[in-house]
Amino acid sequence: MQWIIVSVVVGVVLFLALGFKKKGQWAINRKQLLALSALLLILPSLFATVPTGHTGIMTLFGDVQDGTLEAGLHTKNPFMKVVSMDNRAQKASLQMICYTSDIQEVTIVYTINYQIEKSNAQTIYKTIGVSYYETVMQPMVMECVKSVIAGYNAESLIASREELSDKITEKLEKEIECL
Repeated sequence: MQWIIVSVVVGVVLFLALGFKKKGQWAINRKQLLALSALLLILPSLFATVPTGHTGIMTLFGDVQDGTLEAGLHTKNPFMKVVSMDNRAQKASLQMICYTSDIQEVTIVYTINYQIEKSNAQTIYKTIGVSYYETVMQPMVMECVKSVIAGYNAESLIASREELSDKITEKLEKEIECL
C-alpha cells in the first residue's frame, strides 16, 4: 500500500516539475501529458474488486500468494491477478445412464447443491483450480450414484427413492471428507 502512495506522489511531483520552463513559468506541455496518460493507464491495475459471495485469490506471476480478499474494493500490486472463487450455494444436475443389479438400464437425473467454504477457497484453487466441480465433484457424484443404483433391482428403485437419496448423500459426504 505504501509503494502505491509513493508512486502517486512521485507521479504528481514529476507532473508539476515537468511543467516548469527555464524562466520559472509553469505551463502544461507534452511531457506532462505523456506522464499523466501513463499514470492514468496504470491506475486501474492498482485496484481489484471481489464480488459479494466470492473470495479473491491473489496470484503473482502464477504463484498463489498467502491470504485471501473478502468482497469489496482492494488495492493491489499492478502485477498481481485476483481470481474470484464463488462461495455461494450452487446447483448442478447430471443425467446419466446406470445399471441396476438385474442389469436393467436406467436413466437417472441427479441434482446436487454444493458450496465451498471461504477458508478452503485458496486450497481448492491451488490444488484443483476454478473448475473444481467439473474436475472433482462431477466424476465423484457419478460414481457414487452408479454404485448405489447397482445395489437395487429395477422394481425396487421407484419405491426406494428416499432411501436411495440418503445412501447417495451419505456416500458422497464420505468421499468429500477424504479430499
